[in-house]
Amino acid sequence: MLALKCVDLHNAGRRQHRWYGGLLAGGSSLFLILASGKAFGLAIIPTFVNGAGQTWNTTEETVVDEAIASWTGRILDNQTVNVSLDFTNAGTSSNTYLGEAVTSYSEFDGTDIYPWTPGVTQVIHINADAMTSGISGDTLAFIDQSGTVANNQFDALSILRHEMGHMLGFVDGIYYDNFGLTTQVDKYASHVTVSGSAATFDLGGLNVPLDSSSDIDHTSASGITAGDLMNPALPNGTRRDISQIDLNVLHLAYGYQITQSLIWDAGQTGIGSDGSGNWTTAATNWSLAGASSAWINASTAVIGNGGTAGVITIASTGITVSGITFNPVSATSPGQYTIVGSSTNNLTLTGSGTMTMNADATISASMVGTGGLTIAGAHNLTVSGVSTYTGPTSVNSGILTLVTGAAITGTTALTIAPGSAVAMNSTGASDGITINYTAGNSPNATIRNDIIAGYNGGTWTGTSTTGGVINSSVAAGNNTKYAVGYADGADGVATGLGS
Repeated sequence: MLALKCVDLHNAGRRQHRWYGGLLAGGSSLFLILASGKAFGLAIIPTFVNGAGQTWNTTEETVVDEAIASWTGRILDNQTVNVSLDFTNAGTSSNTYLGEAVTSYSEFDGTDIYPWTPGVTQVIHINADAMTSGISGDTLAFIDQSGTVANNQFDALSILRHEMGHMLGFVDGIYYDNFGLTTQVDKYASHVTVSGSAATFDLGGLNVPLDSSSDIDHTSASGITAGDLMNPALPNGTRRDISQIDLNVLHLAYGYQITQSLIWDAGQTGIGSDGSGNWTTAATNWSLAGASSAWINASTAVIGNGGTAGVITIASTGITVSGITFNPVSATSPGQYTIVGSSTNNLTLTGSGTMTMNADATISASMVGTGGLTIAGAHNLTVSGVSTYTGPTSVNSGILTLVTGAAITGTTALTIAPGSAVAMNSTGASDGITINYTAGNSPNATIRNDIIAGYNGGTWTGTSTTGGVINSSVAAGNNTKYAVGYADGADGVATGLGS
């Protein structure tokens, strides 16, 4: 069910891979067989080519963009690769393909080949017949992330994610160090151990089971990788996304900088536990894939496991995070997590710096770096330190609260979505709470006027084009929250924030 054509030439490589629709032995369910594809990376630029009676429409292009975003949002290397996507007429028989990916290159001896290496080209063909007529009654369907895949559909989003996984490195015989020399090393296959018909990626380390010794480019459909995106088959009516296992494999094989979800594990149980502890790159106060782990920079932190909240102390320099998800703690032990630091032990933000607030939390450590700060979720993030990160500040939902002594001094832009708010929790006049934003995308004049008129407790200088300062230095009274954001529309009314 897996067709792989490979022609190896001196200083040249080409691989062609196909996805098939067909009935798997031992059952009546219709599956899509996903074959290996080859790589590209990180900033992925698609070119849409019409053909075979099909013209790319907005929905189809959106699904491609969503598949790309699935990978580029998790791999942080600053590289760019172009890929061409087109349509073909491959028929509707049960052994034809739904899609085909072709990678080719021509390189000089000694080249280290990556998905983004100049001279590597990528093409993905989509079987137009599978879209219009279907295969064995099921059609290839482009359904965006908000939609639902029906039982008689093969999910194009999952197919594209899977194929891009191969193209990013879930493949042997294509990406080498020292290509063409006697010292040539296959970046992926060099980590694979074969024993009889079985194969394992990073035996004794990650211990990722692969499909078989004859198919090392897919994860096993049983055990810890059952249902993984990189399994060899995708059931109809099913959508799959990238797993942490997939990212760990690519990180080890290619050295990619990846985002990872590490769960706070104060008790070092290996599965996540609540309480206080130190956040360093050495202490194994995190859980990854069911095992204790030290912090891996640029990962996403998940904090809150239904237990008792505590204080997490950043106890070393160089802690970098792409985001934090704060989850609820025990209802019988009320409280919230607080992250503290020092003048040297800061929290460096990368990317959008998304804080998903499923529970209230406080960050008193300084947030620094070139990343931004994005607030999501329904709860409140309180900031009490002086932060100098230079990316944009976006309050997409929930509340960002600044308390006495807090400041955000380097952000390039400030955006506050309807239904969310920025609040200044003042303990007295001239308390020094500020947000300094530079020229760029900040709330427009109408919204700023609504804010000031609605609360009379803050001042706003500058404009959306020149930058400016929001502060609460004229705040009167103690322990009063002064909203400088807006909620429930653009009228300056932020329920629950005080007046």
